[in-house]
This record gives sequence, C-alpha cells and structure tokens, in this order.
Amino acid sequence: MATGAIVLLVASAAASAAAAIKQGQDQAAAAKYNAQVASNDATMVQQQAQLQAAQDERETSIRRGTIEANQGASGGSLSGSSLDVLGDVTTQSNLQTNTDLYTGNVAAYKYKTDQQVDQFQGSQAIPNSILNAGGALLSGGSNAALAYSRLKNPSNQGNSLSYTG
Repeated sequence: MATGAIVLLVASAAASAAAAIKQGQDQAAAAKYNAQVASNDATMVQQQAQLQAAQDERETSIRRGTIEANQGASGGSLSGSSLDVLGDVTTQSNLQTNTDLYTGNVAAYKYKTDQQVDQFQGSQAIPNSILNAGGALLSGGSNAALAYSRLKNPSNQGNSLSYTG
C-alpha cells in the first residue's frame, strides 16, 4: 500500500511536468497568434490612414476646383485674395493629410510594440515551462524519496531525509 503511494507521487510529478510543458506550448502558440494579430492591426491602421489621407487630398482637389471655377465664372482671375484662399485650402489639406498619416503611424507603432512583446513572451514560454517541469520532477522526486525513507525507517518521521545504510 505504501509503495503504491510512492508510485502515485512519482506519477503525479510526471503528470505535473507534462502539464507544465503543455502549458508552455499553449502559451507560445497563443503569443504567436497574438503577435500576428498585432501585425495585422498595424498594417490595417496604416492602410486606413493612407486611405484617409488620399480622401482628404481628393476633397481638397474638388474644393480647389470649385474655387477656381467660381472665380472664373465671376469673370475674375486667380490673383490676390483668390490665390490666398487657394493657398490656405492647400495648406489646410497638407496639414490634415500629414495628421492622418502621423496618427496612423502612431497607432501602428503601438501594435508593432505589442507584436514584439507577444513574440518575446512566446519565445520565453517553452523554456519557462521546461524549468517548471524540472521543478515539478525534482519536487515529486524529493517527496517520493522522503516517503520511501519513512517507509524504510518508520522512526524517521521528520521532514528531512536520512540515510540508514
């Protein structure tokens, strides 16, 4: 009966070690997936920013065309205040375009940083699980040795192992 308990201690240690390895593999897989999602998100926000910048430029082109057409329809030429208005519209458009691109780059940087963190965590998951598995095996082996020592020497009921030759 007591020998069965020792076998159970060893089996429990082996099961704990296997579970630690499996957990590390699962964590590595999850981190790899999260890193890919972050990479996709970074690409997506940059593309959205580029699309928004292109839309802003398109709207500016339409606005400039309307101003030029209205100026021409009223018989005026593009000089003086008309040029000032066109310059202001162009300046505002450039500012908005650059703001859109900058905002996209900042958001993409955050996702790229997340990606790097996830990749690092994934690279550490399996080595950490191996250490945890080793700890489980050592702990289980120690408990089994202690139980065996107590079985062989019933007077040794302390918490330390002793060799009785």
